[in-house]
Amino acid sequence: MKNQDLEINYSPELDIMSVDDMNREYEKSVQSGDFIIDLDPEGEVRGVEIQNVSRILGVDREQLKKVSDVELQLLSDERKTQVTLRLKIEEQRTTLAAQLNQPDISIA
Repeated sequence: MKNQDLEINYSPELDIMSVDDMNREYEKSVQSGDFIIDLDPEGEVRGVEIQNVSRILGVDREQLKKVSDVELQLLSDERKTQVTLRLKIEEQRTTLAAQLNQPDISIA
């Protein structure tokens, strides 16, 4: 997903981050563990919500409030979805990357 098309929201109280392509229509969601994948009517990924994101990424909640840019990549097959999330923290100008694999998600 292109960065300019993405809307980033983070709730430090709930420790939930969502990244959504607001130009794509929402059809349904699929949940596995701490991940909720949003799909459009064609079954393509339009966004992802990650619960407990600070724990998963190993990043302080205060840092996550300062995200200035995000890149989201999703690869899937019938067995798994691989989520790659790169965050740019404005203050530190660093990019954090995580490969998040969740078995048993079928988004086709």
